[in-house]
Amino acid sequence: SILVISLLFIPSEFGSWSLAFRKPLVVLLLLLLTLLNFKRNNLNIFLDTPTVALTVFVLLHFLSAFWAVHVSLVWLKSMNWLTLLLLYLNVRNINLSEFEVNTWKNILSTLLLINVCVVLIVAGNFMFSTEGAVQLSTSSIKKFREFTIFNNNFTSSVFLLTLPFLLLIIARKAQALHILLCFIIFFLIFLLNSRAVIGGSIFLTLLFIYHLREVKFRFRYILGFIAICLFAFSLVVVLVSDLGTYFQALNPLDLLDKNSGNERLTLWVRSLSLFSESPIWGIGSGNWLTEYLKYGISDLPNYKRYIHAHNLLFETCAELGLFGFSLLLILFFHPIYRIFKTGSNDLITITLFLSIIAYIIVSSYYGIAYDRNGRFSGLQYSWIILLGLLQSKIGTNGRSIQLKHISVVLAVVCLAWSIFIVNQDKLFANYRKEISKNNIDTAIYYLNKIYIEDIYEFRVNNHLLAILAPQIWRKGEKTSAINTMETAVERSANEYLSWMHLGNMYRASHQFEKAVDAYNRSLFLNPRWWDSALGLAIASKSINDTKNYAKAMKIYEEELDPYIARFNNSDIEYPEEHYLNKYWKRLLMIKHEFDSLANR
Repeated sequence: SILVISLLFIPSEFGSWSLAFRKPLVVLLLLLLTLLNFKRNNLNIFLDTPTVALTVFVLLHFLSAFWAVHVSLVWLKSMNWLTLLLLYLNVRNINLSEFEVNTWKNILSTLLLINVCVVLIVAGNFMFSTEGAVQLSTSSIKKFREFTIFNNNFTSSVFLLTLPFLLLIIARKAQALHILLCFIIFFLIFLLNSRAVIGGSIFLTLLFIYHLREVKFRFRYILGFIAICLFAFSLVVVLVSDLGTYFQALNPLDLLDKNSGNERLTLWVRSLSLFSESPIWGIGSGNWLTEYLKYGISDLPNYKRYIHAHNLLFETCAELGLFGFSLLLILFFHPIYRIFKTGSNDLITITLFLSIIAYIIVSSYYGIAYDRNGRFSGLQYSWIILLGLLQSKIGTNGRSIQLKHISVVLAVVCLAWSIFIVNQDKLFANYRKEISKNNIDTAIYYLNKIYIEDIYEFRVNNHLLAILAPQIWRKGEKTSAINTMETAVERSANEYLSWMHLGNMYRASHQFEKAVDAYNRSLFLNPRWWDSALGLAIASKSINDTKNYAKAMKIYEEELDPYIARFNNSDIEYPEEHYLNKYWKRLLMIKHEFDSLANR
């Protein structure tokens, strides 16, 4: 079980796990472990309030496939919540009152060692290969953070789940291993330069010191703890070269700066707009990711396509409506209600309680870090484990049911979905193989087998019809290709690449007015897609459309040229060297085309 939980926390970027295999594998493995655990210990499912609410929440995710636009996104998010449900069922049966300090020591030590070693290996390799010496700049820290750990969620999860108990163990019985692990965690927290994690760690640290008032020799423990923190922080300060920028990034008030605050506010407003479209049942699980694009991204300061709403509550409102939002509130606030009702105030209960409160606060600003490639925030797994532990400590037994019949249904559903998705991935791999060989007819054959209308119409940022249309064009069937692409943008109107390809087809067919409209739609969805800007300039100049030509040239002069200058100064970084060179050549080619166009 510890190994499975550790796999959940390993960053998605660490290794190339296919989504089709990773998520079903974790779910099926967890289901098997759940069956073995419940059968061996003769356990039943407690029908407490969180269990019922979480079960209905999972069912609502799956059922939203009946009204959602992109069913494959429904599957992605539903499998994630099913994983959380299975984790909760196992953790819910842990009897904390029978746990000794040694038991916690073994569990947390194993969990921490596996996960922390993963990050240390990546960090060590990064420090030597990037800088050429053991020294870091804030720009390299940013690359390391975004490239390997994805928005600090990994370290945040390890911190949120394990650090409070690790500090508790140190307080009761200080051991060298736990002191070392505590130092490593704080070192990573400071290394990642995350103001949110540091703020949370300071808050929980003060509470930990407050509770040490009941422990003998508390002054010695407090001094030791402070020494660990200072030593970890000092080591990072020695390694970082540009301390001014580093300390500026630690400012917690920077969370409210103009750009960051405006972006989040815009995303929240759009989430509420999506909620108003379907206030009862929502737009469907996972569909926020694509549906918010109908409002365009041109007014966002960073012109980014966001993968989550930076607010779990608003995103849930948009996707699952009032019904799903109510279930999420029950999951959040029922344990708080139980704590106040039972009057539990021991150290373990308070620690669990404060960690859950921290998760609720973080989720209201950072969201869940979800994207269509299957990466989910480890904070969710931390939260569900904390929720299960807290409920097992303060909850009542109540009614219970056997897991046997439910597990059979879950196993069949997961297996069926997994076989279907894995088969689709195999077909997609065959399609790419044939495309690389320039076997257009065979590639189209595989693509037609992949595309099943209303079942698998959306996959990894490309409507499959939008992939099919360019291949038909390559065969010389231009009218059929244009019709196919028009159908693609009709069914998935928020994909800027599809609109760009449609504009290219119109332009090649000398339908310049339609090409201008398609390019404008693409730029509305992604104002920094340089190919669309170049296409708009060429098409508009062909029909003497001075207004749109001026718009395209303005994008070139005010956006592309400064972007190339920043790129040339290595201010924009990419982790893969071959991608960096390819992208750089593409930028220079587009710049050359713009220059040639301007000089005609």
